[in-house]
Amino acid sequence: MSSRGAAEQPISACSRRLIACFSTSFLASVIECVRSVRLKRSVRSLLNMILHLLRLIRRDGVSFHRIGFPLTRFILFAFFAIGFMACTTYDSIKNGSKASRVQVELESEYRVIQQLPEAKSRHYHASHKVQTALVGSEYQTASSYPDIRTYYDSELPKHGWVFLREENVIYKWKDRGGKHAFYRKGEYTADVQYAGEQEPEFGWTYAFSLSWGLWTE
Repeated sequence: MSSRGAAEQPISACSRRLIACFSTSFLASVIECVRSVRLKRSVRSLLNMILHLLRLIRRDGVSFHRIGFPLTRFILFAFFAIGFMACTTYDSIKNGSKASRVQVELESEYRVIQQLPEAKSRHYHASHKVQTALVGSEYQTASSYPDIRTYYDSELPKHGWVFLREENVIYKWKDRGGKHAFYRKGEYTADVQYAGEQEPEFGWTYAFSLSWGLWTE
């Protein structure tokens, strides 16, 4: 056997050991992330895996450069993959259950607010994602925007809502008379959106909604 072939044997053995070690630890971390809602254990497993790899490389005296680009690329890709998965899972666990609770609270808030008399609800909707929640409905009415604003300026403060600001709605770089009137209660936002000239297109005069995580002050 040539000296070159003899020199390659330790590297090949180390590479196989690294792949086996990493694959086992990686799969264990994936399973733990999926099955456990406590990401601290998964992060600890990932850190232990990295430390084990570094100790193995140091013990055998093999650098990532000598191990080879394909193996190094595989390891780095797997690190990024499990990191992305851990962050996504953590975000879903941390905020997903909160968003569900918030939706229930917004629906409760919505029910106690008396909507504009004579206004006909067109479509009620309630939904949530990981970091947002929305409850609302569109309405048809013969009332003008000043009358709608006046009504909600009176109704919402009765339930703890405070007026924030009014904005014009610019659609395709044109002001068609649409409006947003925003109100705040804690971390929740109430929005009265007036359709303006787009009422025939939208099929409603105004929309009223309560949300979390959708608007910034």
